[in-house]
Amino acid sequence: IDFEIATTNIFNDVFGYRATHLGQMGTLSAPDVLLISDSEGYQSIIDTKAYKRYTLPGKGYDRMVYHYVPEYKSYSTDKDKKLAFFAYIAGAFGDTIDSKIKNESDACHCSGSCINASNFIHMVENQTSGKKKYTHKELRDIFGVKRQITLADID
Repeated sequence: IDFEIATTNIFNDVFGYRATHLGQMGTLSAPDVLLISDSEGYQSIIDTKAYKRYTLPGKGYDRMVYHYVPEYKSYSTDKDKKLAFFAYIAGAFGDTIDSKIKNESDACHCSGSCINASNFIHMVENQTSGKKKYTHKELRDIFGVKRQITLADID
């Protein structure tokens, strides 16, 4: 839960989203974090995974494809904003994660991605140091790559 809340706070305080922690709502139909971009008019889903090496098992795939994405308006306060992307944040990911994210994106008709904690921290450092200031349009593009986000994507 601490990881979910910290991620929510980072997207709110560092990247300027209206971020809401939804995790632990007692239902499988809500992801951990909902992001709303007022400047670009979209919303997004973040699912955190406190794993050293997340592999996107069938249960995780099913939650995103059959619950989180299709039902996002049920837990959103801005029902007029379309869902721009979904993303996973974890310590690291398994070798087949790129193909799994691509298949998941295709199945739910929404761009998805995943980013390891090290690269996410790098993004935070870029933003807070002023080395690279990400707009919500740039973040939508980065998090919509349909694979794992690399350092080349964020620098």
